[in-house]
Amino acid sequence: MNTEEIISELNGIRLKCHHEKASSGFHFNIFEILNLSTNEVRTHSAFISELLDRKGRHGQGDVFLRIFLSLIEIQNFDTENSRVEIETYIGEINDDKTEGGRLDIFIATKNSPNIIIENKIYAVDQTNQLLRYSNFDPSATLIYLTLDGRNSSEQFEGQNVIALSYSQDITRWLEECILITNHIPVIKETLSQYLNLIRKLTQQYALEDMEKEIYALLIKNPDYALTIQDSYNALNAIKNKIRKSFFTRIKEHFPDRMSTEESMIKVNQDLFLCLCLDEDSSGVYLGYRLYQNGWEVNNSELGRKYAKYLQALDRRFVSNKNWIGWIIPEPFQTQVRFIDHDFPILNQFNQENENNELDAFVTAIKEFESTTTAQLKNFMLENYPD
Repeated sequence: MNTEEIISELNGIRLKCHHEKASSGFHFNIFEILNLSTNEVRTHSAFISELLDRKGRHGQGDVFLRIFLSLIEIQNFDTENSRVEIETYIGEINDDKTEGGRLDIFIATKNSPNIIIENKIYAVDQTNQLLRYSNFDPSATLIYLTLDGRNSSEQFEGQNVIALSYSQDITRWLEECILITNHIPVIKETLSQYLNLIRKLTQQYALEDMEKEIYALLIKNPDYALTIQDSYNALNAIKNKIRKSFFTRIKEHFPDRMSTEESMIKVNQDLFLCLCLDEDSSGVYLGYRLYQNGWEVNNSELGRKYAKYLQALDRRFVSNKNWIGWIIPEPFQTQVRFIDHDFPILNQFNQENENNELDAFVTAIKEFESTTTAQLKNFMLENYPD
C-alpha cells in the first residue's frame, strides 16, 4: 500500500471516530449550547469552585475537595472549616502592580494555609499577577491552572507555584468524582458533561478512540508505522517552511526595530517607540516598547500611563515590564506557537496555496498598526510631562 492509500485509511479512521462521537450524543453539551465553553469565570471557575465547596449544591460535603487535595498531594488541609469563593476582590491594583486584583478561586480555612487558584483557559498572564496574590497571602499555596499545565511566564522569589493542567489533573479529578457518584445520576451526568467539555478543549475527545483504531491497524500492518512517522515529519517540515516564509514576508514590513535608535518610531526628542511583530511562547504577537532618553521605560509611571491608553484603544492589549502593550492578532491563538496551530490555519499563509491570505493579513496588520501608532503618538505628545 502506498503513502496516499495509508493516509486515506487513517483519514477514514478519523472520520469514523468523529461520526461515532456525533451519533453518540457526545457533542450535545449544555456548556457549548449555552456558549459557555471557554468562559473562565462563569463556567470553569464557577463549576470547579462549586465542586470544591463543602457546602456546594451537590450535597456531598467535602468529598470532592478531599479528592482534589489528594491528587495534588496537599496534606493536612482543614477541609471541615473550608470555604470557597470566586473572583475574590483583594483591593485596587496599585501603580507598580504588586498589590490588588481578584483571585479566581480562593479556598480559605482556619487551621492550615489557604489555597489560591489562578485559572487560565485562553487568557494571557497579567503583570505581577501571582506576585500580587502572594503579597496578599504570603503563606497560601498558589496553583496555576491551564489547559496544558504550562508554567507561568512570571518569575518571582519566595513562593512555589504548583502548575496544574486541565488535560491531566482536572481530567483525573473529574474521573474520580464520577466514580464515587455513580449512584447519583444527576451529579454523575453533570460531571460527565463537564469532563467531555474539558476533553474537547484539550483535544482528547478524538485522540482516545483514534489511538485504539490506529493501534489495531499497526498490529496488523507494522510497516505502516514508518509511513505514518515519515508523514508526521513531512507535515512538521511543511509547517516550518510556511513559518519561515511567513516571517520573511512579515519582516519586509515589520523589520527588527531593536537594533538602532534610527530604526525606531520617533515620538519627540526624548521618546521613541519600538514596534515588533514576532513570536514567543505566548504565540505570534504585535508589541510596543517605550524608550526615553535611550532607556527602556515600559514599567515606569509614564510607561504604565501609555499602557492604560493602549488598553483603552483595544482591551486585548496586555502590558508587562517588557512591553507597554502587546496583542495576539487573529487568527492566531494565545499560548500557541505558530507551527502548533492546526494546518488549515497555517495553510492560509502558505504562499504556494493560490488562495493564501498572507497579503490580506499583512495589509490588515499594517492598517491596525498604523492607526494604533498614530493614536498612541498623539496621546504621548499630548500627555508628555513638561
